[in-house]
Amino acid sequence: MPGSTSGATTLDPARTQDFINQRWIYTWTPVSLVIPASGQITLQFDVEGQPLPGTTFASSAIRIEEDEDANWLEPTSATGDTAPITAIRNYQITAVYNGENVTVVVSVSAGGIDIVSWTEQ
Repeated sequence: MPGSTSGATTLDPARTQDFINQRWIYTWTPVSLVIPASGQITLQFDVEGQPLPGTTFASSAIRIEEDEDANWLEPTSATGDTAPITAIRNYQITAVYNGENVTVVVSVSAGGIDIVSWTEQ
């Protein structure tokens, strides 16, 4: 989300779409970032999830360039797919059934549809 980056930098990332792997790639390029030996830095940011039910995975990689001739396309270290993020949508449906007003709340996920509540009036 624009403006949500904090920690090692407050700059917004560049966003590119990887059509082959069906994903978005966010890249931060902080300049002159120094991490002391045995030190650490943090980078925090907000993202928007997919609007449809399903599970996606967050992954991260770091690329350290020690010289200008380094192959900057390859990460120095990467996590792979971690932190599963599951999108679930809730819907409220109101209808008349056998002369009664019925309100049903359902939860839709990649695993199917679950009835959360059923109210008759």
